[in-house]
Amino acid sequence: MRWPIHVVVQVLTFAFFPLLFLPFHALFSGVIPPALMLGFLYLCVLPSTITSSVAMTAMAKGNVPAAIFNATLSSLLGIVMTPLLVNLMADTQGAAGDLPLLDTILGIARMLLLPLVVGQLLRPLLFGWFNRYKSITGKLDKLVILLLVFAAFCDSVAAGLWRDHGVEIIGVTLAGAAVLLTIVLVLST
Repeated sequence: MRWPIHVVVQVLTFAFFPLLFLPFHALFSGVIPPALMLGFLYLCVLPSTITSSVAMTAMAKGNVPAAIFNATLSSLLGIVMTPLLVNLMADTQGAAGDLPLLDTILGIARMLLLPLVVGQLLRPLLFGWFNRYKSITGKLDKLVILLLVFAAFCDSVAAGLWRDHGVEIIGVTLAGAAVLLTIVLVLST
């Protein structure tokens, strides 16, 4: 019922933050390697995770139900919006080739929407069990996220990120993310 907050959050997520990439790219494309710049494009067009949105809102003593709703809505809208935005903005970044839009949307829907629907359908059957073992399932949830991050790190090592780019790429990445985060936090506050 508090639609103004939902409109603000979704506009920030799918309009403001993606448009922020354009001046960022113009200012830093000479300093940031093209592959990393593409990563910053993805950073600007992907919605926040539900877990981080809720955690940050709770720490700030904000409206947690609104955060849950908006993070979920952003994730669902992101199934279509993220590939569209990347497709539109990748030319700005100088990425070669077009994103296979329909295949990408269907693949993301299979990875995100299908488990959500299956989970909602199974919820009446599994709710009691998960509630009984809440402390274990909560830790398992965090462990799965940690393993996903670790797997991504391992993939970057196996792909030669450190060998090909060195430690300075971490500094450039952290600085670029800090610049974007600072701008978004200041303007969204």
